[in-house]
Amino acid sequence: MSEYGAITPTTNGLTMITESVVKKKPIVFTKIAIGDGALTNQNIEALTALIRQKQEAPIHIVTDKGAGLADVSAVITNAGLSTGYYARELGVFAKVGDTGQEKLFAYTNAGANASYSPADGSLDEKLITVTFKIGTGATLKVALNSQVYLTLGNLEEHNTSSSAHADIRTKITNDINTHNTSSSAHVDIRTKITNDINTHNSSSSAHSDIRRMFNSYLPLTGGRISGRTYIDSMLSVGQSSAIASNIRVDGAAGNAYIALLNYNNTGNLLIDGYFNNPETAVIDVTNRNAQGTIRYRSTLMDGNGNAKFANEVYANEKLLATKEYVDSKKWGSTTIADGAVTPTKLDRAYLPLTGGTLTGSLSIDGGNNIVHYIGTAGGNLNLGDATKTKSTALCCINRPIWWNNTLARNLALEEDLNTHNASSSAHADIRELFKWKKLYSVNRAAFVMPASGTALCDIPSTWKELHITWIWTKQTYTINNVVGHYSYTANIINEAIADPIIFVFPGSEGYLVVKNNKLYVIHRGDTDDGAPVLIMWR
Repeated sequence: MSEYGAITPTTNGLTMITESVVKKKPIVFTKIAIGDGALTNQNIEALTALIRQKQEAPIHIVTDKGAGLADVSAVITNAGLSTGYYARELGVFAKVGDTGQEKLFAYTNAGANASYSPADGSLDEKLITVTFKIGTGATLKVALNSQVYLTLGNLEEHNTSSSAHADIRTKITNDINTHNTSSSAHVDIRTKITNDINTHNSSSSAHSDIRRMFNSYLPLTGGRISGRTYIDSMLSVGQSSAIASNIRVDGAAGNAYIALLNYNNTGNLLIDGYFNNPETAVIDVTNRNAQGTIRYRSTLMDGNGNAKFANEVYANEKLLATKEYVDSKKWGSTTIADGAVTPTKLDRAYLPLTGGTLTGSLSIDGGNNIVHYIGTAGGNLNLGDATKTKSTALCCINRPIWWNNTLARNLALEEDLNTHNASSSAHADIRELFKWKKLYSVNRAAFVMPASGTALCDIPSTWKELHITWIWTKQTYTINNVVGHYSYTANIINEAIADPIIFVFPGSEGYLVVKNNKLYVIHRGDTDDGAPVLIMWR
């Protein structure tokens, strides 16, 4: 399969476009030809035929794809081809109207990316499609989308092969396996099976013989006792014990006993531990989630008799302060006289009325939980909150300054910026970008139509906009005994549009083409007296 690059309209093709616009006749695509000619220094636009044509075929179909796109297709086979060749070049031929002369409209060459077309003897059939995009007005755009495709027979042979689409087949298999093994797959089926099993198991008539056998016994492991159970003596777990507890758990580190409302008849819950190494043993209380992961762990008693809690401790719904917290809130040996009271230590939670240092950010609650703050997050002094503070005012008699420990600069005010912007010397570089510069001018009577294919003038490659004044030398009018000429002015903007740019003056009174940073005069109008007398650019 040849890999063709961009297809380029020839000079004849561009002329056909202009002729089609002027005469209001359609461009009729007639055939597609291929050959093995190699490009050396040839100018594609100047070509009128293929370099060395080998085969051609009439246009099979032209398909309107919408949005200005049209597919031009032809089928070329190797029937009757005596010698094979490399299909390097491809050309599309067209004419203007049904009676126009057929000419080479567009051309492309695959070069080293050309594929080999064999001689007759083995079937080789190609469907060649070239896609053109025609814009609005007189602008023609050629989509770089030319390819050579396999025939339907080749495609069907590929699709029925067991080795075709191996990646797609593998993905489908993997997706099905992933779906079937997912816990969320077939939820309706899984739910129905579970419900049916539960309904069966909960039925009073299900497993009646087994139920009768086990209803009178508690399982050796687990199980549930309904109603109140009375324990008159010790309930031992592991082995019997004479300790005054009624639940016992044996372990390698020692034994633990729990008395349930039966210790010295006081009604207390007693947790009693007997440890092999009491100096390092602890009695803990844990809080776990449904998966068994510990959320919090507190020590009721360690080997030294201390308690350690995971979070804050409350008494009578009031938070208890730790020794470290209380110590951190006191002064050293400072003495401050206050009447008859002379405290030696003051709470650090308050800032003195005079002096003192505030650490951290100062938050200001303006009500409704709208908090502003003064802080130094990230090394910056922040005044206010970026999402909640509406405005910040700098209140002072003199103008605020900016100071970086070396330089002091006044802050600019709005009126300072307005005065600067209104100055004729401000933004000189920007003003220069928007200044019009003369590119071409001529006396209307001295204008001479350039030879075919010759540019009227070159355009700087950095141009953004062209301003053209067009005058009709023969069409005049008279006002107050002063004779004037009819004229048009036009601006062409260099945006992201295709090259060439074709501009048509109203009433088909002149045609200009901008191509490769050159300006061409294609047509002087129906009266053949139009002329550009001034061209400006910026």
